[in-house]
Formats: sequence, structure tokens, C-alpha cells
Amino acid sequence: MSETLVVTEIVNEVVVTPIENTVEVASVGVQGPAGATGATGATGATGAQGPSGVAFNTEHISGRYYRTVINTVPVASTYSANVTRYAPILIPTTTTYDRIAVRTGSAFSGTATARLGIFNNLYGKPDTVLLDAGTVSLTAAATIYEITINQTLAAGFYWVAFNSITAATTNVYFAADSTTSAISHMYNFANLSTTAPAIGFTASENASSSFATASSPSVTTNIPFVALRAV
Repeated sequence: MSETLVVTEIVNEVVVTPIENTVEVASVGVQGPAGATGATGATGATGAQGPSGVAFNTEHISGRYYRTVINTVPVASTYSANVTRYAPILIPTTTTYDRIAVRTGSAFSGTATARLGIFNNLYGKPDTVLLDAGTVSLTAAATIYEITINQTLAAGFYWVAFNSITAATTNVYFAADSTTSAISHMYNFANLSTTAPAIGFTASENASSSFATASSPSVTTNIPFVALRAV
């Protein structure tokens, strides 16, 4: 018997004949289609956390009040009714606050009603109402008046707001103006010759029922001190 193998392709079949221990392939068949993709492998382990960034301010301490930063003592400013005044405030880390407060000046006399609140920041200006804290009645000079709140703020810039719905006979409050050099994130000059920086915004508004979105506020060089107490 011969020891040679002869392979002949016959309609997808291979016929092998043993002849002289040799295999001869007549031709290679057409490659079939690719098989289905296998299942996705398991997700790798989470990488190590990078180092913490540098904090841009110290965290707010429980029980302490925080307001717009200035580098000298406050001034006394007289405010008319129906004007919302927005003061910038920096929140360094996510913090919850339980009070929003304003202080009358030593010359304050009569009775006033004020609405306090917090506004979101948009492009360096007050925007939508974040918190309308309601109103408080002010009746005495050199006195802190506050409203109980429960508001958590993420790190960033916000605007605390004050509107004297009704004005006292002498409607004077703790404030900052261009002489106190309020440290704001938005020192805003009309031109390079301007010597008094705008440190806040105002908008004419009847806030007897609520605050409205700050749609077209005007820059100002005078802002009231509205403070938040950290929890």
C-alpha cells in the first residue's frame, strides 16, 4: 500500500489518500466570518487620589459670623427704601448657616422693615434668588437683627442681599464703602482713571412680598454688612 496522502478539495470536503506519508493541499478554502466579540473585561482598580489643592480661604467656624471682608472698621450708611443692595461674600468650603443678620448704626432711630436673602453669582454679578430669608423688624440703634435659616452653601462666591422695605426716621446701618477698601472678587472700574472701585450692586425693587431675580443691577461703591452665621 502506498504511503503518500493526496488532498483534493471537493465542494467543501477534503479527501485524503495515504501515499508515501505526504500531504498535498489542492487549495485553501475561503475564510469564514469573524466570530462575535467577547464580553468586556472587568474594570481596573481606582487610581490613587491626588494631593489636595491649596485652600483660598480658611473654613468658616461654627458659631461665627461672616460677611464681606474689609481691611478697616465699617462705616455708617443711610439707605433709602425699596432698593435691594447686594454684597459679595466668599464661601471657602461647603458650609451650613443658621442665621442671616444685619446691624443698625448708632444713629438709627425709628422703625424699619428689612428683607434679607442670598443670591447666586453669575459672571461676577448677583443673579437668581438662592434664599429669600423673609423680613425682620428693626427698632433700635446699634443692634444686630437676624433671621433663622438653614442653608448649606458650596464653596464659591455669593451675594447677600438687603432691602429696606420701609425706612426708619434715620435709616443707618453698618456698611462698607470705597474708603473701607472692601476686599471683593469683582473690583470693577469704569476706566483706568476711576479711583473708587465698585464693590457691590444695587437695584430698585419693591421687595415687600419677595425678592426677584437681579436682572439689571447697577454697580455701587457702598454695600451693607449682611452676615451669615456658620453651624
